[in-house]
Amino acid sequence: MEARKKNIGVTYGLISGLASVLFGLLLYMGGVKWFVNPVAYLAFVIPIIFAILAGVKQKKLNEGWLEFGEALKTVFTVFVIGTLISTIFNFILLNYIDEPFRQALTQETAEKTQQFMQKLGVSQDQIDKTVDDMMKGNSYTIGKQALGVAFFCIFWFIISLIIAAIIKKKKPVCLVSANETSRKTKNGYQHRSSIIQRRGIASRIVRLDQKNSGRQLLLL
Repeated sequence: MEARKKNIGVTYGLISGLASVLFGLLLYMGGVKWFVNPVAYLAFVIPIIFAILAGVKQKKLNEGWLEFGEALKTVFTVFVIGTLISTIFNFILLNYIDEPFRQALTQETAEKTQQFMQKLGVSQDQIDKTVDDMMKGNSYTIGKQALGVAFFCIFWFIISLIIAAIIKKKKPVCLVSANETSRKTKNGYQHRSSIIQRRGIASRIVRLDQKNSGRQLLLL
């Protein structure tokens, strides 16, 4: 049971990462426009769902009780593992498998950014500079992906705090005391049983020694 409890966050994190990869493949097959479509924001929903499921599962394994710290650890583990897996997938896909797709995605993102900045009333010079910088650089380098992972870890930690606060259920003090008393009683019983067993063995040894001594005297 303990091994299963410790692996809940890892297990659901791997499942979350796999689900994110499958969702990313669906977006990839849909084309560049799917990557910048509002439907792409579902990628944020997937890890949240699996993080909640992991917390609920951990709570169930604890017989309905879950401390805040344990809930936070389980949920945040899911987010971190899922983020790492999806980031690695995107890095490989856009840098090694289909580099032209990455360039097309950069172009599409730059156009969306330009439209958004125009709506905000940003000057054309600033818009042109921003678009040029986006087109020249590669947003999917190891350094930028690592920075992205760090940012998302901070973001997911905040979400984890919220989820943990919702699903936690602290065990009442009376139950904790009862369990502790039961444990101490059980340990005490086992200790007394061990002492009795040792005394019994010692008594048998003494009796055997006495019998052997008696036999030696008869022989004499």
